[in-house]
Amino acid sequence: MLFTATTRRLARGLFAVLLLVLPVCAAAQSTSATVFGVVIDEQRAVLQGVEITLENLDTGDTRSTASDARGVFRIIGLAPGRYAMRAVLAPFLEHLQTDLTLGLSEEAAFTLMLQLGGVREQVTVTGDTAIAGLPVTTLGRGFTTSEIEALPVAARDFTSLATLSPGVGSMAESVRTTALSLSSAGQTGRNNTFLIDGLSIDDRRLSNVRGTLSLDAVREFMVLSNSYNAEYGQASGAIVSVLTRSGTNQYAARAFYYHRDDAWDATSGAARLVSPPETKSGLQQQIVGGTIGGPLVRDRAFFFGSTEQTNRDTEQFVTSPVLHTFRPGAETRLPVLTRSTLVFLRADANVWGAHPLTARYRLDRNRGTNQTADQPPLGLISPERHTDQVRFNHDVAVLHNHVQGSRALNEVRFQAGGRANESDVTKYCPDCAAENRPGILLGKAPTVPSTVSEHRWQVMNAFTWVPPATVGEHMIKVGGDASLVREAGIEPAGFAGIFTFQTNVPFNAVNSLTYPTRYLRNEGNAETDFRSGVYVLFAQDSWRPASRVTVNAGVRWDYADAVGISHDHDNVAPRLGLAFTPWNDGRMTVRGSYGLFYDEMLFIISSNALRAEGITQTLFAFPGYPDPFGPNPRRPGSINIGIPSTTRLAADMQTPVTEQATLGIRQMRGRIALTADLVWARGRHLIRSFDANYPDLDDPNRPRPDPTLQRVQVRESKGHSWYRALQVGVQKRYAARHSYAISYTLSRAERDTEDWDFLAQDQREYAAERGPASSDARHRLSASSSADLPLGLRVAMLFTARSALPYNITTGADDNGDLAMTDRPLGVGRNAGRGTASWQVDGRLSKSFGLGRQRIDVLAEVFNLTNRPNWTAFDGFITNASFGRPTSSGEPRQVQLGVRMDF
Repeated sequence: MLFTATTRRLARGLFAVLLLVLPVCAAAQSTSATVFGVVIDEQRAVLQGVEITLENLDTGDTRSTASDARGVFRIIGLAPGRYAMRAVLAPFLEHLQTDLTLGLSEEAAFTLMLQLGGVREQVTVTGDTAIAGLPVTTLGRGFTTSEIEALPVAARDFTSLATLSPGVGSMAESVRTTALSLSSAGQTGRNNTFLIDGLSIDDRRLSNVRGTLSLDAVREFMVLSNSYNAEYGQASGAIVSVLTRSGTNQYAARAFYYHRDDAWDATSGAARLVSPPETKSGLQQQIVGGTIGGPLVRDRAFFFGSTEQTNRDTEQFVTSPVLHTFRPGAETRLPVLTRSTLVFLRADANVWGAHPLTARYRLDRNRGTNQTADQPPLGLISPERHTDQVRFNHDVAVLHNHVQGSRALNEVRFQAGGRANESDVTKYCPDCAAENRPGILLGKAPTVPSTVSEHRWQVMNAFTWVPPATVGEHMIKVGGDASLVREAGIEPAGFAGIFTFQTNVPFNAVNSLTYPTRYLRNEGNAETDFRSGVYVLFAQDSWRPASRVTVNAGVRWDYADAVGISHDHDNVAPRLGLAFTPWNDGRMTVRGSYGLFYDEMLFIISSNALRAEGITQTLFAFPGYPDPFGPNPRRPGSINIGIPSTTRLAADMQTPVTEQATLGIRQMRGRIALTADLVWARGRHLIRSFDANYPDLDDPNRPRPDPTLQRVQVRESKGHSWYRALQVGVQKRYAARHSYAISYTLSRAERDTEDWDFLAQDQREYAAERGPASSDARHRLSASSSADLPLGLRVAMLFTARSALPYNITTGADDNGDLAMTDRPLGVGRNAGRGTASWQVDGRLSKSFGLGRQRIDVLAEVFNLTNRPNWTAFDGFITNASFGRPTSSGEPRQVQLGVRMDF
């Protein structure tokens, strides 16, 4: 404990020094762009003293530098946007490029050739130009404003485009990715980090996201799947970084409306699974909103705002074949109402010269009825087991960049954010015990009702410096990140009791096989309130020792001052990326990388351990029914209700980490870029659970080492993952009225744990749990295209496909008597079942009309154009009549009509 306290003081002291020493500080996850290159004459001799000027065409901001004795120039800290670039040196004539667009975190390289003659309006770009903003050694993809605006985006969720990045796929719930289902490097949806303007929107409790943005407030975003620099972290999977829109020198506004109606849609596959089959689900959805932006003071201050309201009324099907056996007359189609409000406000100002200051506010409020609190399969959840939910997320942020000449950049980013989630079961089954059966889930979900809030204060600091050239060119960045997090909540999980049955036959007092096999109930104080801190330091150097060689080297340190993990202070992550261009034309680059990537620890683990201190858990086999303390003919003896169970944290908890290595090539030819990379990733210290008081399975009486306790469930960090892949991508930027992108991933992902509450079938043999990860799809293929047609028409398509995902096969019973319902049939490995392949085609057709300075876009979008069922949630209980069959499906063909008006 003394060492832990010392570590805490050291971490806080380091950040205090950072804040005091750096005159102004920078965000660790920088969003600014960099332009660098060399200036030569027509004889290819380098030119010194050439004045290079970049002018932002949207805000009027200008930045200048001069080429050095090697003809090299570099301008850092550029806001993404449209630029004009000039190169001037007498007696050469001005060299001008007016079509330069810099993306999020882009590192753009140019070779400028000055000529004697007339003004040249467009320069030829050669050398290694980054793909939509990514450094050459980083794997991933960027998405520009034009792509986001052109493609059909499901649910107006920009993360649904993430599968267009090689190596990125979705979990089992959908073909399309969402913020909660994105998978990379063999990790789950909990192992990613999401950033807005360089600031985290991660929910530290379950590593979800604290809300989202209107699609029209997103300028661009990028998905980093592997080998990202040391400035990025708190993820063992992917990084998703979003840049928001800002105002410009031109006043601009947009109003939009989108409408869906079930009359235009097809019948879902889930409706066909209901007994008897149902007609298509009802759907009425309206999305209305708009944006506005412009100058407050021309060339100095700007504003931008967006709002969006979504009203969605639809239905969800209960597909369990035994629903009416237990609940005669129960509805199989449940009305689901969702109301979502998104607000975003941003103001930018250039203060003290070219030093931008940004302040912004973001709000995401969502209300929903008939929501589920259980894990899939959703089709097996009875109507009474639902809940109403309210989610409220908001944050305020301040960002400031300070440019010091042409060689130094300081930035600071600060945010105060919060979330509040509430689940209400008043109108469902508030006092019911949960009844878990192989074919249906009855009663009240164990984890509701609940009220949970989180508040986060974050400051992120860094300093970027380009030293004078000695051996090659260096761009050095050092910095840190400090977050204080407070979580509070009331979660009476399991307080109403949980019965577990191994049969779908209704209870019959004279039939011993219909009695429950297990009962669990918690009692005590359901409140939690704890504080924690997250601290990061990093240093990295982008070094070009020669014109054809790039070295990205860095190191990162992550530390979480939270219950159960504060002793883990040695999370040092070195990272190294190398790139080599074999030929002078700069078209091909050979690249490789190696690094460690530490994840963030889920705070729900700390929360559970703290709550367990004030809770008494009762857990025993073969209870009575409906009185758990009543008779059960299968129980060999009396129930000793005085023997409690509990939850603890392992004393040697470690932060989850993946070790990754990549090797590949990148080929540039005009506007077409090809990437092909081999990826290897090995996950360690993944979270799982085990029983520290595990019974002796060789003794029929199942005695436990400590007879004063039943199960002692311990969260530990001893899980593993294995991932190997070939990740290929082709991207053509817009030219000749069209663009396209293709990504393909051939991979194998294995794990011996799936989540923090994972329990082994037999914890004496954890090696037997190694099997396909839940996200393991051998093949993944995604493609997009957009083309301008005559008469102002534009067509866009999005295609996503994957091979079958695995599912676990179990007996639905506690066969070995360890009080865990994870038993599999003899000889069957974990996740041995496979579902069916899934694919989906989405399309959009739009028509533009010009009315003076106004433009109107009328569009029609079709999601799942071919009405592919895309079956999901396969039944893995071997005793069920529906074993091996799906219990739900993806969305059917749905049509959306919309109109956008730009002013």
